[in-house]
This record gives sequence, C-alpha cells and structure tokens, in this order.
Amino acid sequence: MFVAAHYGSPEICTEPPDKKLGSFGFRKNAKFAYVYDMGDWWEHEIWVEDREVVKERGRYPVCIGGAGACPPEDSGGPDGYLDRRDDALGLDTMNDLATMAEFVEQVVLNGDRAMLDDEDTRHAVECAIDRSRARAPFIACGSSRRDVNKSFRQEEHRRLMHQRLI
Repeated sequence: MFVAAHYGSPEICTEPPDKKLGSFGFRKNAKFAYVYDMGDWWEHEIWVEDREVVKERGRYPVCIGGAGACPPEDSGGPDGYLDRRDDALGLDTMNDLATMAEFVEQVVLNGDRAMLDDEDTRHAVECAIDRSRARAPFIACGSSRRDVNKSFRQEEHRRLMHQRLI
C-alpha cells in the first residue's frame, strides 16, 4: 500500500514546509516521487542510496554530485523546456550567430567602422545578442556542485518552497 505524503508551502499543503526529509522514515534503497513547481510539474523519482549520520558542524543541505544543467525556472515544464532547447539550437539561432559573426568580421577584422554608425545594423546585432543570451540557459550542459552548494548556503532553496512528495 502506498500512502501519499504532501509537503510544501503553507498555501497549498497541510504539512509544514520545514519538515525534515528524514522524518518520512525512508530506508536505504527506498524510492519516492518528488514534484517540483506544480504548475510546470517537474516529476522526479528519487532513490535513497544510503543514509548518513548528520555531522554536528556540517552544512545542510549539501550537493555531493550531479550531472547536467538545471532547467531555468518557469521554463514550461519538461515539454516546454525541451521545445525551447530545440528552438535554441534551431535556424533562428544560426541566423543570429551569422549576424553577429558578420558584424565582428566587418568591424573588427576588416576595420569597417561604418557599420557602427548604421542604426539598423546596430539594432539587428543588439537584438541577435539579446536573443542569444536568452537562449543560453536552454543549451547549457554543465553542472556545478560548487554553485549548487553556494545557493544552499545563501538559502536560495527556501525561496522556492513549492515542493510536494507524492
């Protein structure tokens, strides 16, 4: 028999948001579902590989490993994220890269400073740069344990208290 435990912000659940994961009584090799951001419904299956004794002077939570970049907040859930990632690698991206490369080639390599004075050209390049920056989170592939732990130390996770265990 599976009993659902709901955990999250006081606005959406009856359990207090500061309930410790250990209080659920998970054992080694147990698994549970974790849904993050119920509007976008990021569902994760979590396996408890082991349990460790809390160190008196340790900082918690702590990330001890991971792979891949975390999708940006409010990216539309798994389907929306994948669509935006595909778009970030599509034809529009290639066109923006071509616009920026042509600008660099003409201004930097060929010394054609007239492009700097052409308002339409400058606007096209600025827009291409802005779109490229907006796409960056959808094509990132690295994971930084250091950055995750820095966010934990700054208690960034407390700001994101809309979690739920199913």
